[in-house]
Amino acid sequence: MEKSVQLPAALPTVRAVFWDQEGKANAVPDNYVDPEKFLRFLVVNSKVEPLNYMALMLNSVVITQQLSIVIVIFILHFDSDINFTPKHMITILGLGLGGIAIYISWIQCTVTKDRFVFGYHIGQILTCILILMMFAPILRTLTATYSTDTVYALVAACAAAHLYTYDYQYANIVSTRLDCSLSLNSAFLMCLLLASRMADSFQAFSYLLCSISLVLLLPHWLHLLRKYFLWVSNALNFAVLVLIHFKLIELSYILATLHFGFVVFVTLLCPLWLKSLQKYKRVLEGPWDIVHIEERDT
Repeated sequence: MEKSVQLPAALPTVRAVFWDQEGKANAVPDNYVDPEKFLRFLVVNSKVEPLNYMALMLNSVVITQQLSIVIVIFILHFDSDINFTPKHMITILGLGLGGIAIYISWIQCTVTKDRFVFGYHIGQILTCILILMMFAPILRTLTATYSTDTVYALVAACAAAHLYTYDYQYANIVSTRLDCSLSLNSAFLMCLLLASRMADSFQAFSYLLCSISLVLLLPHWLHLLRKYFLWVSNALNFAVLVLIHFKLIELSYILATLHFGFVVFVTLLCPLWLKSLQKYKRVLEGPWDIVHIEERDT
């Protein structure tokens, strides 16, 4: 005959409590916080260094540098459109940029002793030139059915997208790889739209060769120049800004004023604004943070 087992009416409740070093239970739960001792070890902004205004100004130069490239592309287009710049001059400029690219590639291959990379770069440049020559007649009539206002509105949108999404960390030597596919595609589309408003196929080819070289090749050279010769890069950027400003004065006083105001706002006012906002920054540290073990050389 089986015996029946009677269970207690209420099972005992299990309560999680702290245990001290002697193995005795404390009468506090696991999530207990002592209001008097919790914030005793609070540290605020222990590793936050004050910002240097001059360093911020020099870092903001890369924004005006990329703006200068876009403005040069616009100036080449409008000067060619009103016959200020000779057709062959733009072609010579584009071929000159390609020659500089070949020379820099040759120097890199001499250092690394890799001739295959040098031949690969030459093949890419020649292929790009041949493709532009073949498709220049088609690209010139790409926007023939669209109004000029529509084309220039698209160009302005592409220029804004290019400047907004550009990889400024690469230009500032923070990263070693140019990672901005949207920015480069926007710049390429901008060059195509501007080339489609040229007078003839040769002008479209010359302009595309020069503008694409400025967009794709010049950022890499400026990255290397800023990496090894920082002050030379800053002096060159200042000289280009001055030349562009005087050129804009010839075209339009309004554009020159907007350009000057944007440069002052980006290089002078924005760093000052960022430095003034640092006093509101709060980085809290305490015993609740994850412990990171620092390795030291013995």
